[in-house]
Amino acid sequence: MQNGTTMPNRAPLAYMLVSLVAGLSLAQVDSNISPWITFAGLAGACGALFLAGKQGVGVWFWSLLFLLSGSAVFWSYGSLRLPPIPEPMALQNAPREQQIHLEIRRGFNNGSLGNSRVSGLGFVPKGSANRQLTPGTQVYFNLQVDPAIRQRLLKGAQFECLGVVRPIRESDTSGFGEYLRRNRVYYRFSQNTILELTREASAFRGFCASQHTRFLEILQSGASGAADPARVYAAMLLGERASLNEEQKQRYQASGAMHLFAISGLHIGVIASALAMSLRVLRIPNRIAPFLGLPLLYLYVEITGGTPSAMRAFIMTLFFWLAYALQRQRNPFAALMASAVVVLLVDPLQLWSLGFQLSYVVVASILLFGLPLHSVLTAWARPFRWLPENNWTPMQGAIQKGIDGTLLLFAISLSAWLASIPLSLGHFGYLSLSAVFLNMVLVNMAALVICSGCLSLACGLLFSIELAGFINHAAWLQISGMDCLSGWVTVVPGLVLQNADIPLPNCYTALVAYFSLLGFANRKPQRIKIQQLLVAPGVLILIVFLSLCLA
Repeated sequence: MQNGTTMPNRAPLAYMLVSLVAGLSLAQVDSNISPWITFAGLAGACGALFLAGKQGVGVWFWSLLFLLSGSAVFWSYGSLRLPPIPEPMALQNAPREQQIHLEIRRGFNNGSLGNSRVSGLGFVPKGSANRQLTPGTQVYFNLQVDPAIRQRLLKGAQFECLGVVRPIRESDTSGFGEYLRRNRVYYRFSQNTILELTREASAFRGFCASQHTRFLEILQSGASGAADPARVYAAMLLGERASLNEEQKQRYQASGAMHLFAISGLHIGVIASALAMSLRVLRIPNRIAPFLGLPLLYLYVEITGGTPSAMRAFIMTLFFWLAYALQRQRNPFAALMASAVVVLLVDPLQLWSLGFQLSYVVVASILLFGLPLHSVLTAWARPFRWLPENNWTPMQGAIQKGIDGTLLLFAISLSAWLASIPLSLGHFGYLSLSAVFLNMVLVNMAALVICSGCLSLACGLLFSIELAGFINHAAWLQISGMDCLSGWVTVVPGLVLQNADIPLPNCYTALVAYFSLLGFANRKPQRIKIQQLLVAPGVLILIVFLSLCLA
């Protein structure tokens, strides 16, 4: 069957993505690859490219050759790109005071938060090594600085600092410690004093930081004091999670809606749609619109901090919007695979980011399970199927549209929830049983809040901040409703399942089985049957259930 929600799922880059993931995983385990393996991988890759499309070459043979040779090539690539792992004995050293030179790679909180601390990830640039930290070594830093210097500590800035370097050992089982080790960060740097700022951040970074402060002022215009809705508003539009208090964080985590406060696919998709509609109103041709809208979208991504989740969503939007401009067949799944390949080639460490994993498995599940499920359900749920559509009354048409919209929300929310089950249980130890139905409402309310934020920012930048404050009140009303809904989950018993003992290998096994079965079922999207679709979530839930029983 074919309708508006059934799209082609053919993506040749999926072979490259599987090889890339396998190769980087091997490099994470052992970065000392033999030159012979690299040579064999390159030879095999050339052979696979030569045999592509040749008659008489079996699909299974070509796929196996490409996957094996690609894995070897990307194993070698990963060994070159991944940050070095310190020697085990080096991580046993006691904390010591050192003077080191760092370059900021990513900041964890922004200068607009109003405190005197700056934290983030940095690395030792070339030519600045000391006895313990070699060039390329990543370091987590937490600086107590003067406000005047704080505004200059942006991505790309370099500074000389004196402080205490502490190794992050395997015994550090805290959530943040595990996060740092997954990203190959093995040292903390604290109790420090900045001696000299050796290189300023670029002018573009400074412009983005100043605009971030301006955006925050616009979004908080009209707020009386530190009102909760205003803090949630800033967190949602600018990724300012630090502005949420602990009660709000726990509430949204328990309801499975914490993803609303990371600049990701929802934000980028809503803002890209708003830009596309605005350019259409201005009568900008479709072929030109992406070349005007995409730079504005990228500027928003950088102003909000250029987080990995935002960049991933932007890259996917880039592929999809350019395909529309070039009048190519729009294929969201192919755009998803292409964006994943680009992200991992640029930053291989993203593979071990939980945000990266959640983003791609959720979107892939929506495309491979949610949209086909919606097609099947809407074919059944047609109360007026015996009447020609031309003879439907306005009421009958409205009823059918309401059914289709509700089923689409349900299918998308269910598919996203299914894909997040293993990662939520494996990494966080909890699962929100109400997230399927709650997110059907919260995601739409969040989309309205983001639209209000876009309108408020446009009015504040182009017209008056007082008008922006008037619009903010509409968004705060929506946020108050979201707070009430998310708080309801925390008071009803049994809606949050907690179990922190599921082994991670079982979680990833469930995901591999789930997507393998979905890939098999989506070979012919126009002929998908409900029985084929339900096998994949059934196997995923079975593996998770057995893991829970055996834990």
